[in-house]
Amino acid sequence: GRIACILASKDEETRTLKVLSGAVLPCRGLKGGVVVDIKETSNAVAQIIEQAEKDADVDVDQVYLGVRGLHLQSLNSHGAYNIARSDKEINSEDVNFAIENAKAIPLSSDRDIIHVIPQSFSIDRQRGVPNPEGMEGSLLEVDVHIVTASNSHLNNLVKSVAKAGFSVEEPLYGIVALGECALTPEEKDLGAVLIDLGGETLSVAIYLDGAIKFSKEIPYGCDLITR
Repeated sequence: GRIACILASKDEETRTLKVLSGAVLPCRGLKGGVVVDIKETSNAVAQIIEQAEKDADVDVDQVYLGVRGLHLQSLNSHGAYNIARSDKEINSEDVNFAIENAKAIPLSSDRDIIHVIPQSFSIDRQRGVPNPEGMEGSLLEVDVHIVTASNSHLNNLVKSVAKAGFSVEEPLYGIVALGECALTPEEKDLGAVLIDLGGETLSVAIYLDGAIKFSKEIPYGCDLITR
């Protein structure tokens, strides 16, 4: 396996990120995005972050953890929420209730939800509402894309980072983050297939109508092509 690390600073005015440093390191403690040796992985995490810190001349406490691997599973779900108030004006709390209802899916105890991404909203059966806040309606519905992870595999990754002396701000599915960087709004609207070729796994995401509709991990990567 391999670990990649990027350090960046946020420009609040332009809402962009400036890359300060980055590094890639082989890691024998990872296989297909899953930790098989915590000591090896934590040593690699410490080494790569310390190298990135040195190159950027900054100190890091917390990291965003990009995850991949066959333990990740995705599905689409639907949620609804009735607006019972007399004014019928939809607020952010109503939107959150609809999304929470969409999250209420049967899930085994060994899995955690790491992403709930709204795809589109409907108001009183009118589909294709991008942002329902401030609009009036009685029934708010939402379609979401949900990404789940094995909590043991996720915890082993978090433990490896913690053992290296850092804490995890948030786990992120790599291809979801990549989609935000690599695809334009027009590409997401028209439809796009995004493929991330890893060493041992291949991540695929399909976008349409402005949102992610499908994501999947496939157990073949560049290492297989090399062999």
